[in-house]
Amino acid sequence: MFDLLRKNLLLGIGLASMTQSKLKEIGKKLAEEGKLSREDGEKFVEDLIKQADETKSNVEKQISSVMEKTIGKMKLPCSEGFDRMEKELKELRATVGKLQKRAKKITKAKKKK
Repeated sequence: MFDLLRKNLLLGIGLASMTQSKLKEIGKKLAEEGKLSREDGEKFVEDLIKQADETKSNVEKQISSVMEKTIGKMKLPCSEGFDRMEKELKELRATVGKLQKRAKKITKAKKKK
């Protein structure tokens, strides 16, 4: 699984890093060398661009999937978890504040006696 992901990632990076102008240049060069007709060269370039876009999309999906699985295994809290913890923290701070006020009142009352 990892090897397949790695190969697809490298292929995707290679294709995605080629600019459209570079791909067109390759197609034009092949046409000039007589290896492809002009029409076939244009189609070849279009196909390469399409495949580069598809590969990029697939690589992004695979990376996203692996990242989601990895993060899931790490048991990190999601945004809802952070929101819940923030609410709990506010409640705890309020409780601590009330307890501190009570403790001060009790301390003052004991000092008066």
